[in-house]
Amino acid sequence: MDHIPRVSEVLYVGVCREIGTPTEVTFRRDIWDTGEMIRKPSDLYRGVRQMLSGSSREGFRFKSSDWDYMQWFPDHKVICEMSQSTFYHPPRHTLIYMETSDTPPGFARLQLLTPSNQEIVMSSLKERNNTEYISSLLLRMRYHQSLNGNDPVHEGENMHGPCHNYKYKSFEVDIALCFHSRHCPLPALPWVERCLTRVWPSRSVLQTIVNEGFHLVPIANRETNENSDLEWRISFSQAEQKLVYSMNHCQFLCYGIMKIILKEIISDELLCSYFMKTILFWRIQESSSTPWIPSTLLHHVWFCFKSLMQCVYTGYLPNFFIPENNMFAGKVVGAQQMSLYQKLETFYNIGVAFLLHSPTLREILIPALSNPYLVMPTGESYLKSEIDIDIAFCCESYRVTGDPVKSDFLANMMHLNVIDQLFSTRHDVIFHVILINVLASTSMSLKAQYSCVSKKRRSTIDRSIIHMLGLVLKLGCVSDGLYLRNKRYTCTIPVDIK
Repeated sequence: MDHIPRVSEVLYVGVCREIGTPTEVTFRRDIWDTGEMIRKPSDLYRGVRQMLSGSSREGFRFKSSDWDYMQWFPDHKVICEMSQSTFYHPPRHTLIYMETSDTPPGFARLQLLTPSNQEIVMSSLKERNNTEYISSLLLRMRYHQSLNGNDPVHEGENMHGPCHNYKYKSFEVDIALCFHSRHCPLPALPWVERCLTRVWPSRSVLQTIVNEGFHLVPIANRETNENSDLEWRISFSQAEQKLVYSMNHCQFLCYGIMKIILKEIISDELLCSYFMKTILFWRIQESSSTPWIPSTLLHHVWFCFKSLMQCVYTGYLPNFFIPENNMFAGKVVGAQQMSLYQKLETFYNIGVAFLLHSPTLREILIPALSNPYLVMPTGESYLKSEIDIDIAFCCESYRVTGDPVKSDFLANMMHLNVIDQLFSTRHDVIFHVILINVLASTSMSLKAQYSCVSKKRRSTIDRSIIHMLGLVLKLGCVSDGLYLRNKRYTCTIPVDIK
């Protein structure tokens, strides 16, 4: 059986190259975390917080990965118990009470306790038993209507579950308007106890998850009939992100392989990558006796696949945070369930060789299977060159910082203020890259003020722009200089770029 660890290590190396090395995955996460940290003050000023969630935020860069965003009003506070209302101050805060007493596990109703300053919330109210609740159906419809057609570059806009969905530059984007609570929901308290007993995640990660709270997403349980438009799904997207961050790289690659298996081998609309993530969470928490290292990767992948089979056979996949919530309920049922199980059973009978049905994994595994003496080192320096890592870093930085022409002067000034404060404690390259982009963006937004200011004021603006562009040239790389040199020919400001 010596070939199993060897094939497993080859799989680890190959998937590392496909999905990313530990360094790549880390800087992908750090860049997005830093970007959101810098944008937080301007988001609060606008009254809408935004967070990237899902596989893109977790560190994956599959071509098929979509971009999932969650938006919420930071002054709307969801409480789980009435006693928690003492932490907030109406009318500065809008209070919403989450009811879970007679709702399906993992779902809640939202009772509006104090008036909202948001028209979309007030127009989504529905009365039941002389109590006003926020309708998930009405809110997501109104949110879709408010965004539909606003930006001409957004293609194929439609409603997708709880989200407003569209395509932008070949990327699929989902945006959900939800509500946030900083309290731990009562149905999830047993999960906290379980984590302390099973010792995963660590106490520090668990404390961070509990402190950051959860979201409520506007979608009802599939099996609810009466008053389903009042139900909201309890979402642990922030907690899931922290759990994925806490994984070692072998665990993260196992997650990636399960996503590849789902897309390239199983390819069934009944299943989604969230189910794969849930199965992996359970596996990590219950597998303390088996180490997560390159030589055991294949073993864990096979176990996760067998767990998926068992869940499909029983029609029961317990939610990791609220196990009473069966995520297969109303979806993996009936004839489609049996057909899916038969497909999985066919792959099971083949054994781990079923991985060869995936074009991606077949290309990785064939060299190891055809050469019994092949041994591939798993050190990170062997996997990718520093040049490739630098290129990937620059591409990822551009994803976060965006196009400097699209700018907002007030937001940029807030961003500069945050960067200035953070530079006193952190000097990593991520802040450096974002600073360069914000300086360029601020100069562009200043230029946009020309038409509505006096000549004297224009002179002051010119000096500010020249100073900021000079800093960009001094701090930036060659491409920043080339970009500004090109912009000079469409700019009335006499910037000397040599």
